[in-house]
Amino acid sequence: MRAFLVDAKYPDASGREPVDAKLGMIVPALGVCVVRGLLSAVAQFYGLVEPGLILSRHIFKGLERPLCVDDRMNADGEKLIYSWRPRWDYEWQGGPGGSLRRILAPTRSVFVVIATPNVGRYRDEFPDAVGWIERWNWVEEDPVLSEAPRDWVDRYHKKLWTRET
Repeated sequence: MRAFLVDAKYPDASGREPVDAKLGMIVPALGVCVVRGLLSAVAQFYGLVEPGLILSRHIFKGLERPLCVDDRMNADGEKLIYSWRPRWDYEWQGGPGGSLRRILAPTRSVFVVIATPNVGRYRDEFPDAVGWIERWNWVEEDPVLSEAPRDWVDRYHKKLWTRET
């Protein structure tokens, strides 16, 4: 099996400044997006997630909804959420042999990526990946905390880090 490795900031156990690390994306997972016709999601991976994750403004931890994954009853608390406000969005044009098309990002929105620590079945196969990219999408921006999702206080357990501007 193959995986893309994407540069990202990753919180270390000490709670200090995040370290540079790699988050993975299993190649077949992108293939599932193609089969399901989610070509804009593929375009966003290549145009936003892959080059932009390292530029995230905020990292949050824990989803405010119960989630069980691989027999871990507290999987909601493990999730890492990255957010930033890119200038552009990307869509796919031209079918299977097509390419990315850059378009304006949605107004008053931030891009959010959800990741999970590499504690599951792929840990031994991909030791360089500290976590796995799961989902990404645009979310309305919080009116108070710039480049954060609206109502982040109610969405996530806590804010771990904010990049200074």
